[in-house]
Amino acid sequence: MKPDIFIVNTDGHTPEKEKLCRELGVKYVILERIPEPGLPARSSSGTKRDLQFPYRICIAGGWMDQPWISEIYPGSVVVAQLWPTISFNDRSGMATSSRKVALELWDGNIPEGDPLRNAKLLFGAENPPGCNYISGSQDQIGLLVPDVSRLYYKGDYWPEKIDNSLDPEVCDWLSEVLHLIPVDARLMNEMEHKYLPHYPGAISSGSGGGYIVVASGQEVEGAVRVKVRY
Repeated sequence: MKPDIFIVNTDGHTPEKEKLCRELGVKYVILERIPEPGLPARSSSGTKRDLQFPYRICIAGGWMDQPWISEIYPGSVVVAQLWPTISFNDRSGMATSSRKVALELWDGNIPEGDPLRNAKLLFGAENPPGCNYISGSQDQIGLLVPDVSRLYYKGDYWPEKIDNSLDPEVCDWLSEVLHLIPVDARLMNEMEHKYLPHYPGAISSGSGGGYIVVASGQEVEGAVRVKVRY
């Protein structure tokens, strides 16, 4: 058939399909399945319902959302909300633990209303009184606030200031240049030697595993593409 374009929706996308299209010179397009206002998201199973809920990627800043860091040296975390183009690995630094709480809290649906208020509700649900460890608020904000957000922390669990890009061009650009290379803890050293010398500034998404996050205007071998939501 020799098609020019191959189109899938978000829950039909796989890295293997994208790789095959690249090899064959076929343009690969992922369309977002967004229902008309007033209509429910189309879904035939709990798994598909879960695939409608965003993920979060941390682009810079890491642990700044913990007071024992920001009370000594205030600073920012940069996060972006991602469409679930793939099912990201658990414990990989993609806010999967917070996402599971959100799926249970809102039955797999993106809640209506003010995103920041919903992020505070999720923060409270994940961190009830008596918690020994507080899950940082960059996770909840990144999951529920669209676009790219800069969160400024100064010795508290909640950011003192939040700047949101509100710019589709920025989101589309990030979607083009961000590449995630899946790794596990055993392969992290090998992957760092393979990718980091060629992509200055590349980071790992989680502590000792998850994904190596690379910024590049060119294709990156073995990488998964992401879609920043706006």
